[in-house]
Amino acid sequence: MEISYQTYRMGDFTCLSILSNGCADSIGYIADHIPRAGSITLVAKVENEIAGYVLATASNAGVYVHNVQVVEKYRRKGIATKMLSMIEAHIANTECQFPIMLHAVESNKGAVSCYRKAGYRVSVRIPNHPAMYDHMLVMRKNA
Repeated sequence: MEISYQTYRMGDFTCLSILSNGCADSIGYIADHIPRAGSITLVAKVENEIAGYVLATASNAGVYVHNVQVVEKYRRKGIATKMLSMIEAHIANTECQFPIMLHAVESNKGAVSCYRKAGYRVSVRIPNHPAMYDHMLVMRKNA
């Protein structure tokens, strides 16, 4: 299986919204995020099918990863890890700097494990986060 990675292209939008499970809030968020200054949107493809994406925002204060999504059948194949490393490579080529921050629902063991393996550490645990009905982890990676 050959996986290719690219920056976002206009034709990718429909597939990204499908990956967000058709959630109107997510679709609106993606549409609003992509044209913003500092926006980084990366897409992973397997044989022209979108397998995953990452949305992030870079600034002089660091990078915040808003969303990492990988299609279920492509999970645990290193796609999320590779896209996160591409964010780091992007930082190296710009005036942006570390840290990279993201959040994860504590019960999403697969995501938390992926982020830990990629070098992220929990900096804050928010118990019973009202929007998630679960504990939220704020995770951080330094240079």
